[in-house]
Amino acid sequence: MISNPEKLNVLASKYENYIKKNPNESRAYYYLGKIKMNLGKYKEAQENFEKAISLNPNFTWAKVELIVAHVFRKKFVQAVNLYTQYRMDISVKEVFTRKLVRGVSEFYYRDGLFSERNKELSSPLFYKLTIQPLLSKYGEDPGNIVLILILSMYYMAIKEKSLDIMNILKICVYMDSVEDNMRWSLLKAIADCGEKLYLDLDIASKFTSIPEPDCTDEYVKTIFGAVVLGRNKYKVKNIYNSMRKQGKKLTLRMMWKYVDWAWNVELYDLSVYECCSELLLSGWADILVLEMMEKLVENNVITVTDEELKILNLFGYLNK
Repeated sequence: MISNPEKLNVLASKYENYIKKNPNESRAYYYLGKIKMNLGKYKEAQENFEKAISLNPNFTWAKVELIVAHVFRKKFVQAVNLYTQYRMDISVKEVFTRKLVRGVSEFYYRDGLFSERNKELSSPLFYKLTIQPLLSKYGEDPGNIVLILILSMYYMAIKEKSLDIMNILKICVYMDSVEDNMRWSLLKAIADCGEKLYLDLDIASKFTSIPEPDCTDEYVKTIFGAVVLGRNKYKVKNIYNSMRKQGKKLTLRMMWKYVDWAWNVELYDLSVYECCSELLLSGWADILVLEMMEKLVENNVITVTDEELKILNLFGYLNK
């Protein structure tokens, strides 16, 4: 994904020129809307998604992005109503729902509205025009995922506690594709309400990266242990890389689990070598580590150091 504003503006100009020549091309408006979202021009993005839908009423991706654009414009009631309107289309494929949940939940981390210090949240006008209508809607439509996400953000920010609020937060924390930092905040908020879910592997397995900035080392281990039980290469590699990036310590046991997972999914790369090398040099030279090192050499991923070669030769590996 391009994040450089200058490159995004150049790309936007290309789509705008294309649209002048092809004014009935719905996908061009959709992609232009995506670019405008990345530029933070949410009103323009909304207008482009609306145009895409007007040209192609079955354009579900544009409907998903239109809802997200409304959230980023802080038009929460309208976003919730749009989900009600488009729910049948979005629920046809799981990928639409996942994209919607991810897009809406990213608002929590990327915008400061639902931060604890934001005075707007305590405004009587905000409550009357936004929260009150949302609560009324929740009574009518408790399964509205956009509504649940927005209410969860609000309740976490104001730190209000009740059994009903905890139930809303719990629905949200178990949703697939919730942005990682928001999911971590949900876990903490639920704990503040009286129920600790830090050992729930179902929740831990839903993380795709290590949340920032205050995820505990203990919970990092839980996330890591949960994701390596699966076969999702993207998710496990992303967790591993984010741990390295944040300076989170991998214990020898965690490294061994990573190597074991890599063996089962047939992943042979430098991240696996990093773990194998540390294990080997620490004295952890079991058959899995030894055979993985041999496999890495066979696949031309690495050239072993003299010290590593001595250990491998001692156990009968790479003696040729």
